[in-house]
Amino acid sequence: MAMTTVKPDTNGDPNLSNDVLTTNPSFTINFPQKDDGSSVLQDAETFDVTIKHRIRIHDYNTLYSYPGLYDHLIEETLLCQSPQQLITLLRTHLTTTDPQLPTTPLRILDIGAGNGRVGLELRRQFRATAPPIARLVGTDLLESAKLAALRDRRPCPFDEYVVADLTQRTVVERFKAERFNVVTICAALGDGDGDLPLRVVDAAVEVLGEGGVLAFTVNGSVGVEGEGRERFGGFLESVRGEGVGEGTHWGGVREIGRRRYRHRLSVKGEWIEYLALVYRKVGEVNGVVDGKN
Repeated sequence: MAMTTVKPDTNGDPNLSNDVLTTNPSFTINFPQKDDGSSVLQDAETFDVTIKHRIRIHDYNTLYSYPGLYDHLIEETLLCQSPQQLITLLRTHLTTTDPQLPTTPLRILDIGAGNGRVGLELRRQFRATAPPIARLVGTDLLESAKLAALRDRRPCPFDEYVVADLTQRTVVERFKAERFNVVTICAALGDGDGDLPLRVVDAAVEVLGEGGVLAFTVNGSVGVEGEGRERFGGFLESVRGEGVGEGTHWGGVREIGRRRYRHRLSVKGEWIEYLALVYRKVGEVNGVVDGKN
């Protein structure tokens, strides 16, 4: 029986090739023509290969380099629920009769967009509801994420995909000009190597138009150090159920909804719990992100 061939796809990007084999892989090779009784010319010989390769789950460059691997691991094997949970909570609030929430067509920025899973969920859930989506932009730190979204999602759910760092002032100004009325950040915030820092939420609040809605998820165990501890202390208490949850640490947003849910299974088979939060921007916030580049 022929074995499955696993081939890393770097889309010709030399910066990705060094990340693909982060540990020495082992190979299992099979020659399917060996015992089939046929005569085979040298240039027609084939082989099947199985590559055994240990990868960190948050090594996104490597995950995205293998077509379909992220979805198979995160969605199908570890049963990730975050995109459905967050967008369902967002849609519940946007389709209410609250006159203070956006009623015009939605202009959405998806931060930490990865390979487009949340973009796909946004398109699915808002396909037949009002308000409709007028523009959907994805952004991520990684070029490999953009390449994966364009490769794995056909058609790609995003009208535009921008590789950018939202801790930089020029990037924030670029996105503010888009006048987004919805910003989403799904399963991307944390303190690990592959996570976005909590200060990206500052940028999300700033690029959001007044009256707009910010929806994001966070692990209750996330931590911050130094100056960030003072700035986000009240927020983290709210996430852990110890505060009132009014978002006063930003001074320009008000919490309108939350839901605790099962994010995904750990490799031990235990559920990891996250919190989905929805905020409405009630006042202007400027200059929170102070990066100069």
